[in-house]
Amino acid sequence: MQLSQMQDLAGVRIVVHGGWAAQDEVVETLRALFPNSKIKDRRREPQHGYRAVHVICELDGRRVEIQVRTLLQHEWAELFEKLADRWGRQIRYGEKPNDPNTPVAHINRAGLSST
Repeated sequence: MQLSQMQDLAGVRIVVHGGWAAQDEVVETLRALFPNSKIKDRRREPQHGYRAVHVICELDGRRVEIQVRTLLQHEWAELFEKLADRWGRQIRYGEKPNDPNTPVAHINRAGLSST
């Protein structure tokens, strides 16, 4: 991918407490602040289970991506990132894990443990 096509060289994540309605309020506020922004709603088009709303805007001539997640969407994405650290980054894109037999016995908010 060319650098000029990347939209997340700079990014921010906003985690909202509440459901889709609270998430939509934040997205609408961002849209008002950045009227030329593009919205990618991964709630309606999930990618390998990932759900969030991405607001892609321009600031000082540079693209910035703002991810707006509910707390549950955030927890799921963080857990999936930890699994990808364990099984291989490619699982984020729907590919098979390096070794699906790698044990993951305990998962908590702090991360994964093999015990």
